[in-house]
Amino acid sequence: MGVNPYPMSSTFKQLGKAYDQMERLAHQRAVREAKEEKLREKAQEKANATSSVEHYNKFLSNLVSLHKEESEKVDWEGIRSETSPSEPVPGDRQEKAASLKLTNYQPSLIDKLFSLRKKRIASLEKKLALARQKDRADYEKARTEYEKAKLDWEKMNRMAKGVLEKDTAAYRDAIAHFMPFAEIKGLGSKVDFTIHTDHLVADLQVTGDDIVPNYTLSLTSTGKLSKKEMAVSKYNALYQDHICSSVLRLARETFALLPVPFILVNAIANVLNPSTGKIGAQTILSVFIPVEKLADLNFEALDPSDSMQNFRHNMHYSKTTGFGPVEKLEVAA
Repeated sequence: MGVNPYPMSSTFKQLGKAYDQMERLAHQRAVREAKEEKLREKAQEKANATSSVEHYNKFLSNLVSLHKEESEKVDWEGIRSETSPSEPVPGDRQEKAASLKLTNYQPSLIDKLFSLRKKRIASLEKKLALARQKDRADYEKARTEYEKAKLDWEKMNRMAKGVLEKDTAAYRDAIAHFMPFAEIKGLGSKVDFTIHTDHLVADLQVTGDDIVPNYTLSLTSTGKLSKKEMAVSKYNALYQDHICSSVLRLARETFALLPVPFILVNAIANVLNPSTGKIGAQTILSVFIPVEKLADLNFEALDPSDSMQNFRHNMHYSKTTGFGPVEKLEVAA
């Protein structure tokens, strides 16, 4: 057996082993980091899925709980009795302060030694002029704010007087000013009013698939997001509760704003008209709501759809087919 003419030194062998160990450690670190990154991705995916389900459930809850909220009742008597804002008067507070400094100025020893008396007086006179300007600016600002406040007071006083006298134009102005149905409109519904001295008739244009989801979101046992088509019966029940919740909210907002004894609400949506076989705008709920009956309800506990039984109403509803067209109620003459 021949002898290797180029024997490997011990140092070279040690360097080779160190290099191999570094390679193994680098590979192990890369594998570990890859696993950690995969775990982070899974955790983020699970967090995103959980957040999506939470937002979905909150949205569904909001759809059917509109009736649980209402605006604060407007105190029209209090508004009418409010006094006009006080007119501001020109002030001279800053001018007086600057003038006093000028009057009381006594040259210091340094002023006398360096002949600074005229310069000091000129500076104080300049500050006096600036103080007069600031007083005028403050007055002009107060005057502008006063004129705006007075216009607002006149508007609200006139509105309050009209509402208390059951003036329909004042009713409409109040609705435009306070915008009590903004949340309902935010969910895709439109409200049109016919205003009378002792009641309102509201046509609530409601929406369907673009507001009420026709799918469910849930988490699988492994934390993944699952999206499935919602059962027709569940969708119809959710849609019915949303419509009835919107109607109750509309009535509560109306009574919080206006001193009317009742409201007639007609919910209108695109549904199948059996007489024509076509989809079109039809009344799906017509309900007569007196203020006294509405005030007796426990809004936190009631079921929106079942609550319609407390009022005279027309509603044709089936779990399998949903809403059907109905006749609008009429207000007795």
